Formats: sequence, C-alpha cells, structure tokens
Amino acid sequence: MGYRSNVAYTIRFTALPSPQEAEGGEFPSDQEIQSAKRSFYTFLADAKVKFPSAISDTDLKVDEKNLALNFFASDVKWYEDFEDVKCHMALLQLAQDWAENTDEKNGEVAGNKHIGGIFVRVGENSDDITEECFGEYDWDWVRVHREVVCDWEV
Repeated sequence: MGYRSNVAYTIRFTALPSPQEAEGGEFPSDQEIQSAKRSFYTFLADAKVKFPSAISDTDLKVDEKNLALNFFASDVKWYEDFEDVKCHMALLQLAQDWAENTDEKNGEVAGNKHIGGIFVRVGENSDDITEECFGEYDWDWVRVHREVVCDWEV
C-alpha cells in the first residue's frame, strides 16, 4: 500500500512582449516567438539526452504546440529515493537552472527569460502540500483546489 500523492508539474516556454509592447497591449514579436521556440527545442533535446526515462514516462506529455512539458500522476508513491522520482526532480532542477543561471563571479542572473515552471505535490494528509515555482510562470498553470465532497450530493 504505502503513502500516496498526486503530483503535477509543468515546464513552459513563453514569448514575452518587450516592456514597450506590453504597455501598448501588443503581443510578442515574431522574433520573440522564434526565440522561445528555439529555447524550447534546445531544452527538450538536452532533457532527452540527460533524462530519457522522464521524457519517455507516459504521464509526461510533450506539448510542442504550446511549448510545454506537462506531467500529472495521481495516487502514486512519490518517494525521493525512487529512481523515477529522482529523474523527474532532476528534470525540474535542469529547468530551474535554465531559468536562474546565476553568474557565480558577479552574482547576476543571466537565465533564459522564456522558461518557467510549477511543481505541486499533494499527499494524503491535509497539511502535506508542496508547491514550488521558478522563472516566468503564471499561477493558473497548476494549482491546488480543495473542496468538500458529500456522497449524498453526487
């Protein structure tokens, strides 16, 4: 049996409008969109080489149209010492490293401006929730929703 969790994460690449474009309500330029696509495919190639078992996991969906990697697994044993869990967490760490990429000499952040991600794990206990995010993300990508369910209200 064992302790079970629901786990989801997303790693996404978005094209951001320049500050001037954003003020005017404009969309990102074609150049910005192409830059986000190049970043996505470069990251995907790197991930396929370094973490093939995570990329080939049937719970991980590669969404090329939306430049995203989306993972969802319910009722799973998510123990940090399991090899598949280590692989998924290493993939997330790679994405975070891409987002942050801090220059050790001067402390400046020179990360990839297109990448962002969110990781959520909800365990069986009501207070066992992990939420982590990095880079350019939107809170709506992955969120925890609590509700009361009554068997007589079904």
